[in-house]
Amino acid sequence: MKTLFFLFTLISCQIIQAQVTANEPSPLTACDTDNNGYAFFNLTMADAEIIGSQTDVQVSYHEELADATAGIFAIGSVESYANTIPYEQVIYARVESLNNGDFATTAVMLLVLHLPYTTAPDPIVLIDSDGDGVEVFDLTIRE
Repeated sequence: MKTLFFLFTLISCQIIQAQVTANEPSPLTACDTDNNGYAFFNLTMADAEIIGSQTDVQVSYHEELADATAGIFAIGSVESYANTIPYEQVIYARVESLNNGDFATTAVMLLVLHLPYTTAPDPIVLIDSDGDGVEVFDLTIRE
């Protein structure tokens, strides 16, 4: 009877454990400061979306899906990752249970955005009418 109870308890515990999931996050974006298609990304910014409300899990990032599936060749510098494909690149996140080794993977899109184009406004010139070095400027005249 004790053996049957132990076996039932063991099977019940395995059924109760929830399956690990990896939610697909919103794309991570970074500005391209020199217009070459490359930028640095803090991959950990996607952790909360990927994990959701799960606990006792860890996230690793990989350049290839096969590496994420095998749990090998994780990206080392996750807080300062430079994309290797210009402008748009897909990398993969692996969420792994710290309790039993179950895992799930998801794609993470990295987008490099061009800096906005700006033009310098014409200068606003006023004459200091009373010579005190102070004048009131209406900056809205250049909108």
